[in-house]
Amino acid sequence: MRAQTRKFILDGSVCLETVAKAMPANITGADIGAVSTAAYGLALARKLKQLEFDALVYNNHNNNISNSKVVTSTTVSATASRASVAATVQGYVNKLPENELIVSVLQQDFLAAVDGIHPSVVDLAYYEGLDEAYNDAA
Repeated sequence: MRAQTRKFILDGSVCLETVAKAMPANITGADIGAVSTAAYGLALARKLKQLEFDALVYNNHNNNISNSKVVTSTTVSATASRASVAATVQGYVNKLPENELIVSVLQQDFLAAVDGIHPSVVDLAYYEGLDEAYNDAA
């Protein structure tokens, strides 16, 4: 896990030992890579959603739109096209310092990723039998 996540920014809540213990016993290195990638994907999706929301709030505030109307993801869907939202977010993100764009992976991201993993080697005994049969034939 440490090798797979060495380039990630891990939140202080992350305990890789706890994540490893939550994984099935027959997990492979590829599965660990898949869990790490899925966890990062969840963290990235959360960050993008937050940036989109922040951009719309910022844009509404700077355009002197009534602050009594709360911007929500439902409001975004109902009042703005995806292209206009993307342009708003891009303009907002371009103004942010790099440290505000950091994606931090949380413990909950890893645990959700573990819940979604299906080990690539389901029946190790089957593959061991193939190995024996192949080696006996040689």
